[in-house]
Amino acid sequence: MIGLSSYAGVMESLVNSAEDQQRSSPLGNSWSKKEDLNRNQGLKGVGGFVLVHAGAGYHSESKAKEYKHVCKRACQRAVDRLKAGALAVEAVAAALVELEDSPFTNAGLGSNLNLSGEIECDASIMDGKSLQFGAVGAISGIKNPVLVANCLLSEAQKGKLSAGRIPPCFLVGRGANEWAISHGIPPCPSEKMTTKFSLSAYKRNKRKMEVAEKMNTGHNQTKKIRLSAENDSGCLDTVGAVVVDLEGNVAAAVSSGGLAMKHPGRVGQAAHYGCGCWAQNACNMNPYATAVSTSGCGEHLIRTMLARDCSAAMQSEDAHQALLEAMQNKFISSPFLASEDCVLGGVIVLRCCRCVEAQNIQGILGATRQQSNADLQTSSWGY
Repeated sequence: MIGLSSYAGVMESLVNSAEDQQRSSPLGNSWSKKEDLNRNQGLKGVGGFVLVHAGAGYHSESKAKEYKHVCKRACQRAVDRLKAGALAVEAVAAALVELEDSPFTNAGLGSNLNLSGEIECDASIMDGKSLQFGAVGAISGIKNPVLVANCLLSEAQKGKLSAGRIPPCFLVGRGANEWAISHGIPPCPSEKMTTKFSLSAYKRNKRKMEVAEKMNTGHNQTKKIRLSAENDSGCLDTVGAVVVDLEGNVAAAVSSGGLAMKHPGRVGQAAHYGCGCWAQNACNMNPYATAVSTSGCGEHLIRTMLARDCSAAMQSEDAHQALLEAMQNKFISSPFLASEDCVLGGVIVLRCCRCVEAQNIQGILGATRQQSNADLQTSSWGY
């Protein structure tokens, strides 16, 4: 899982690899990395915090520098918004736009193509202050799906529509595209969203699937070849970000082009409530504000609602151990995934507690062992 973290305004950099951060634990199928942002130096007055990731899938080592750069730009975009006084939900949307605009991520521009050779994207965003949620699924012809999700969230906050109708929070397909255009979000032709990387991957995967369909060597062999085709896409998974602003509000967002060669109309966890992202401010019942973004196999994450479960786990005293246990008990060993040979998933989690002198913030990354093989880079800035 490749990602970056950033204090609002931070100038000190820190880079680590996943291998250095894997901890010994009785929960042998999962790992996590913790950043306690108020530890050691006793940082006070930290205005906000941003943590982004470029997906927990299979990333090409040859593009590692590009992944780092896009994560850094996404962090900086969100930090700039926070410095200007923006709320967390605005900052997290800004970070996602940067991730979607990169041709190297599986979101927005350059997303994986489906079986029909078309791009269909999923995205969602959640505001921890209002607890409002917006999402789009299988949307085509829109360069930045997260902007549509954010617009849905904003429109819902305005209240009921004419004749007392409830405003939508989740739209799919053609209806989502038409709603976006009617609300001022410009369309983008599919051919402009397809890159040479995504098109070449589609052609390779299509050839492999044609060979697999001709082979009559049993279900298992076909399954392996199809998985190989998916893995060859370069990046399988959802990108995302979590943010806390100067007032202690949290927000989370995710965006994805979905699995390579997916069936048209398929909607992954990036668009589902409680599955792709979750954000909830602190309240009387919950002493910690939490924000979560997930990445991995959409079908696995939908069936376990991992984002919401990880958020609930973060109310425990030991956040690091709580996340390990949540990944093991709620995901890896979940009875809802008992029929699966291998489960794939990763999360980034932000936890914040407002103290008298400063915000105490923790950023934690966790994943199944299979998803931790990709490089993990973090970078922090502070003032």
